Amino acid sequence: MRVSLVALISCALAAPAGARGLAAPGDPAGASDGANNDPEKAARRAARKAAREKLRKEVFDQMRAMRMWKLTEALKLDQDTAAKVFPLLAQYDERAAALAKERGQIARGVHQEMRSPGGPNRAKLDGLIDGLLANQRKRHELDEERFKALRQALTPLQQAQLLLLLPRLEDDFRHRIREAIKAQRAAEKAAGGTTTR
Repeated sequence: MRVSLVALISCALAAPAGARGLAAPGDPAGASDGANNDPEKAARRAARKAAREKLRKEVFDQMRAMRMWKLTEALKLDQDTAAKVFPLLAQYDERAAALAKERGQIARGVHQEMRSPGGPNRAKLDGLIDGLLANQRKRHELDEERFKALRQALTPLQQAQLLLLLPRLEDDFRHRIREAIKAQRAAEKAAGGTTTR
């Protein structure tokens, strides 16, 4: 029996809340521009950050629902298999989001260090690079762990299809989230709000 789109969307929305947030590299979350003494600017900055987080969550929820639909169609998942696969994906989404947030914070540190007035501090930059490499290793290990967990619920043919399809879907996730945030920043700028980067 095939799983309905409504059932899949319900599964996605019932996933842990932490699985829905993503951190985008270069996002100004936590960035300081030295003008934190002005309460109005701080309030506007906080409102922009909240709006971006809300947008990120909405886009991510839509992408997860689309991923479920596409995986169900491509892998021809029955209800029992889908009931195993989608909670696993949600669990790993949450862990991947934490790694993405960590990577974003390290990347901001790299950008700040590269723009240092006296030039980058080599030791500090080396430490940040090591952090990025460690984060990359953790992401790779998480991908392998996720596939091993999913493999137990899928036939060999479904496993092969998943290996080919999932990376494309995840690239599409990242692209759509970046585009949505970019469009929101452009709308803020057009409305007269300035954004910090």
